[in-house]
Amino acid sequence: MAGLLSGGTGRALTRTIPGFAVALVVGLLPVGAGRAQQSPSYRAQVRGRSAHEPALPGRATSRVSRRDLEERLPRSAPDALRYEPGVFVQQTAHAQGSAFIRGLTGQQTILLYDGVRLNNSLYRQGPNQYFFTIDSQTVAELVVTRGAASVRYGSDALGGTIEARPIGPGPPPPPGGQAPALDLHPLARFRATTADRELGGRFQVAGWIGRRLGVLAGGGYRDVGLLRGPPVSSLDPSVRPFPWTPTYLPDGVTQRGTGFREGTADLRLVLPVGPGRELVAAAYQYLQFDAPRTDQCPPFLAPLTECLRYEEQFRTLAYLSFRGGTRWRGLEQLEVTASYQQQHERRRADRPLERAISRGLDVVNTLGLMARGQSRPWERGPLRLQGRYGLDLYHDSVSSQASLELSDFGRTLVLSRGQYVAGSRYLTSGIWAEAEGTLWQWLVLRAGGRLGLVSAQVPADPDSGTRPVDRVWLPYAFDAGVELRPRPELALVGNLNQGFRAPNLDDLSSRQTTGPGFQFENPALEPERALTVEAGLRLELPWLELAAYAFNTSLLDAIARQPRRADECPSGGPLTAGGCATAWSRFQLINLPGRAVLWGAEAHALLRLPLGVSLRTTVAYAFGEGPNPVPPAPAQRDYQPVVPLSRVPPLNGTCELRWRWPAGIFFGAGLRWALAQNRLAPGDFNDVRIPPGGTPGFVVLDLRAGLRLHELLRLRPSRRLLVQLVAENLLDAAHRYHGSSVNGPGRGLILQAEAGL
Repeated sequence: MAGLLSGGTGRALTRTIPGFAVALVVGLLPVGAGRAQQSPSYRAQVRGRSAHEPALPGRATSRVSRRDLEERLPRSAPDALRYEPGVFVQQTAHAQGSAFIRGLTGQQTILLYDGVRLNNSLYRQGPNQYFFTIDSQTVAELVVTRGAASVRYGSDALGGTIEARPIGPGPPPPPGGQAPALDLHPLARFRATTADRELGGRFQVAGWIGRRLGVLAGGGYRDVGLLRGPPVSSLDPSVRPFPWTPTYLPDGVTQRGTGFREGTADLRLVLPVGPGRELVAAAYQYLQFDAPRTDQCPPFLAPLTECLRYEEQFRTLAYLSFRGGTRWRGLEQLEVTASYQQQHERRRADRPLERAISRGLDVVNTLGLMARGQSRPWERGPLRLQGRYGLDLYHDSVSSQASLELSDFGRTLVLSRGQYVAGSRYLTSGIWAEAEGTLWQWLVLRAGGRLGLVSAQVPADPDSGTRPVDRVWLPYAFDAGVELRPRPELALVGNLNQGFRAPNLDDLSSRQTTGPGFQFENPALEPERALTVEAGLRLELPWLELAAYAFNTSLLDAIARQPRRADECPSGGPLTAGGCATAWSRFQLINLPGRAVLWGAEAHALLRLPLGVSLRTTVAYAFGEGPNPVPPAPAQRDYQPVVPLSRVPPLNGTCELRWRWPAGIFFGAGLRWALAQNRLAPGDFNDVRIPPGGTPGFVVLDLRAGLRLHELLRLRPSRRLLVQLVAENLLDAAHRYHGSSVNGPGRGLILQAEAGL
């Protein structure tokens, strides 16, 4: 592929380096331009990242605030994104969730926590569960950026980014006077639901020790039962009975393969080291136990006693970060973060008829370093220039093992390899620069570039027929944008953004059961690239906010699943090949020839009415198609060379009506809807998560109410007394988000109460 080490690297660098150099030089112009007067926005930013700072200036962005989380009461971090424009949340299991952004998800979107990259080399093709491992109780806001973003974030950023920004210890004591030696405030939160009988809560302590140390320490636990929700019908009336997945208990509303337990812990220390500067040390632990994968509990046509279960799904994240201003010329703001992560996944598949239990354990340890900064704005007459630049490096090391327990023989066979190959390594890194120029306050031009280095090493395993992998790529990306502001409240935006995704260890080496069947490795894959063109409009008035975007994304060398015959399975026998030959269908990832295309539009509007009433609505549509990954059969006449892309969401939207009384009383309603999706990719017809003929449309109505007693009683700011209630799915509508294994909750209640001193 042109632009990568395996073919065309010299030509790509010749084309890319000049553009990157221009962005870097323009970005560094303020270094030698003297110390221009600070703009008001920079004087206001006194402690690290601003709470309302956009992830990427000039891009299609939306936010979920802490107040939104408290009123909507989502079940998880992915669930909190259901009301965002251009975002569609799929659930392979009750304890999983994956957000589609403009029709792309999983490996093709970037997940961040406080600026730290969460994506690692074991992220699977299609939807995965890993954003579910972010505890929404630790989140201050979620920021979604739609569209390719590889200049800033590197590999995987084809569809967009999702960043979770955590809660902190609160503002420090005001300057002057005597600060309390110990100013810590406990908070307890309780939560219960009826649709899945969840019981749980969180306890935290936050505050300051003098003026020198901010502390937040917390922990939570919840026990979630079987999910109740009516089954959806098939769009194809000739198929009965339905659904194939999930299966139901005899009552017809309780879904098998659901329920889980969860524990969390977090610690955040903030140490001021000067005016506008701080050190942050943080650690977050997520522990999930006994979570079934719904479409494999039981698998299609298998006995009800057969089940694949994630016995342990753990995430550990720890990092040390410096944030704030510097005295270096050309670098007014700087953020440097060193991080460690571990993803730990233990699986168990019970097969009672075969008197066998399959076990697997995969662990990936990630060391990361990220630095980014921005220069002081340089102003000369009507011209204002500013640069942003950074670097990042993340290194993965993988441990993987698998075994088969045979109860009839009283033996346990340890396999030569697991779902992955132990000892595998993966590196993703790069440097980037962005420049922004403003002329006469009504014209903004932006440009940026990135040079990267990605490498993958997989050891050989002769016993299982696994070939070694030693691949290196030099990917690049560029951005360009223009923003016209004929009036301060109106902006017309155009962006050209490039994204890339180098194959990861899951693509190159994994053997695993997926929704459509069994998938095995392809060590010859090349990176996929995306080019997104978007045009948008933003309007911000005191009584109205409006944003609308249209986009077109071209995917080159897109990675997709291609069917394989049983005799094409990896060598090494039925055990070491992972059950490939006995699977009901088999797939291998390939690079599609030609170009795949995604296009669509999304919009949202917020109308502020008198008496504290507001109305917010969103709508989104995406259309995707690309080369058919299934080759034509001999003499086939009805072959379609261009087919729909898999699991692209249908036309969908939301509507929220809110009334917030200043004294602390809240009422509201939320409506979610989607049309039927019957545009199916070839692999979707073998995916039991998708009903025959496609996924039916739905309309779901929630009612919300809340009482913020600390506002009603005018308690001091450190005290909180809050009760929130949501009557979910008031019409008891049967609904399923396209591509999901579970149906949505039926009619029920969600209660959350908290008290803090």
